[in-house]
Amino acid sequence: MATRPWIFLMNTFFTNTVESIKNALSLTNDHLAKLTANEADAEILAIKTIYLPLHTAFITAYNHLDAKLGIYHGKTVTFEEMLEELAKEKINEWRGQVFAIFPEQTANAQAIFPQDRQPFQSGTYDQRVEAVSALSERLGTYTAQPTLVTLSIAVLAYYTTLTGARALQQTDEGSVATLRTNLKTMHRILCNGLYRNLGKLMAKYAETPLTVADYYNLSLLRDTGDEEEILNGTIPANTVIAPIDYQSSGFNFPSTTVVRLKNTSTNGSNLIFYPSNTQDGLPGAGTEYFLNAGQTLDKTFAELGSEGFLFLCIYNQNAMAASWEIEILE
Repeated sequence: MATRPWIFLMNTFFTNTVESIKNALSLTNDHLAKLTANEADAEILAIKTIYLPLHTAFITAYNHLDAKLGIYHGKTVTFEEMLEELAKEKINEWRGQVFAIFPEQTANAQAIFPQDRQPFQSGTYDQRVEAVSALSERLGTYTAQPTLVTLSIAVLAYYTTLTGARALQQTDEGSVATLRTNLKTMHRILCNGLYRNLGKLMAKYAETPLTVADYYNLSLLRDTGDEEEILNGTIPANTVIAPIDYQSSGFNFPSTTVVRLKNTSTNGSNLIFYPSNTQDGLPGAGTEYFLNAGQTLDKTFAELGSEGFLFLCIYNQNAMAASWEIEILE
């Protein structure tokens, strides 16, 4: 019997937008706006900085195809302008990032830039464009250097934009095919970027996972109202966590929704589930529900303080770690 793949191993951004590039457009615009709104947080700014080139290249690929088909009438950067940018700004930007990892005269630096700037500043148009593609491939081989792998993706996105700018200025039918291929390529790269960001945001908000939903328009990915939600995890000794943030946009359940609380510990640890106005607040402000190891309790969100508090917290007052589960029943 076939086993359904684990949902977290499927790229929901690609599978839910592959039939609708416009949905992908809406999704990335929304995601970038939400990252920008929270970029005062250094971790969010770092995520945005890596994602922005992918977003920009996707938007450009979308506009290139629309312009070729006579749909988009805004100003587009010409191929010649991009070659000038490549020769002056981009190559120096990429060299700086590489040399921060491998100093300029080292063997690795020279392997990445065997002719330094020359291939990007002279030669035929095709030679300069292909130099960008070759650079992306070389960078991608340094799998032990995450910064260079990330740069490889950004360079590939720039290559796609370059070929799109050239195809836009050509009149043959093949140029339309090139632009369609470029858009498909950038759609895949964009969705992989969204997927990577999901992982980073899940790591950042591991204690309040519903906060991750604040960074995505879930209506473009799934039906947000008819699915069962299960949250679970471990909680260290003498620790408070807040797995549910009632103020998050990811929390869209009525107060009458039934919630199944579970202490899934097997080591005898007991847990206290309770509402709080801070993520690390100790029990006392609201009703407390004490669950022994292996015990299950059903309560509504109203009973768990969703109408008067900011968070649903769990307190492990034991000297050993414990495990928990919260199942939101529709």
